[in-house]
Amino acid sequence: MRTYALCFVIFAAVLISSAKSEPSTEDYEEVFQDYNARNHEEKSSDDEGHCIWYGFNPDNHLNLAYNGPAKSLGDPSKTAILKEICPDLYNNVPGKAEDAEFCCSPDQVDDMYANFALISGFMGRCPSCVKNLRNIFCFMTCDPHHSRYAHPNQTDIIDGEKIILKLDYYVKEEFAQNLFDSCAEVKNPSSNSLAISTLCGGWGELCNADRLLNAMGAGPEQGGFSPFDIYFTPVYNDQKSPLGFEPFDTPTVACSESATNTSGPCSCVDCSATCPKPKPWPPLPEPWNVGIMDGLNFVMLLTWSMVSVVVVVMMLWTWGVFRKGKNFLFHYTK
Repeated sequence: MRTYALCFVIFAAVLISSAKSEPSTEDYEEVFQDYNARNHEEKSSDDEGHCIWYGFNPDNHLNLAYNGPAKSLGDPSKTAILKEICPDLYNNVPGKAEDAEFCCSPDQVDDMYANFALISGFMGRCPSCVKNLRNIFCFMTCDPHHSRYAHPNQTDIIDGEKIILKLDYYVKEEFAQNLFDSCAEVKNPSSNSLAISTLCGGWGELCNADRLLNAMGAGPEQGGFSPFDIYFTPVYNDQKSPLGFEPFDTPTVACSESATNTSGPCSCVDCSATCPKPKPWPPLPEPWNVGIMDGLNFVMLLTWSMVSVVVVVMMLWTWGVFRKGKNFLFHYTK
């Protein structure tokens, strides 16, 4: 009897569970909100950020995943190179530059230096543009707090090492636009075209700020030159980053400004803002009025009146002379 009762209870439980409806939209929203809340708490517990990688695989140049604090380069020569190509990284570094800690290894510094040589050769006509382009990769690679705006999108285990295959990179829209504007007019003398058209990949002359970032972040799967896919996500001023990320935003240099104390602004050929401005037109003379009437109209009216009076007087005088002559001839013939 007890066995039958137990079977009945199990059977009833199965029927009740099968009678339940599928999860509603509200259930999914609650799960999603809970997921966001947990990630937001995780981000809030590390407001200063940390490293998401350190070092790279020399065979495929993919970065090695690392979740921890920044490390010292430990090599004065590499420190000098990093300070040369990424001087803005040292703006907020406490203590001596030699003791600064970053999320990039000495090998990553050398690799970045080689890649920046290509950028300088292509966009070097405008130092301001080069500096802005460097900053977006300097901070992505070496910033000791880059977990605040960068997050691994996909990882894999290769040769026993955890490799980052794809990266989410949140960028302030204003920074992206200023970056594009500083490079938009740089010429490529070899092709007599805009250099940014080549840098923007397939978009060519239709390039804009968002398309430029997408082209620079395109990896081999997308036909790009980046060793891995970088998904740049612009964040507008009135928009919040997903999962509590803080969008990357560092001061940019306009093409009409000097990138360093030793370099001048971009030339007039590569930046219309530096071209000499024409002298402004002299101000128009104040209007000449006679009473409430325009001066020129008054003179024309006065001239017309005087001419009209002269013509009328001449007509009357001619008519009078003709009349006297006619009367004299009439009496003489009589």
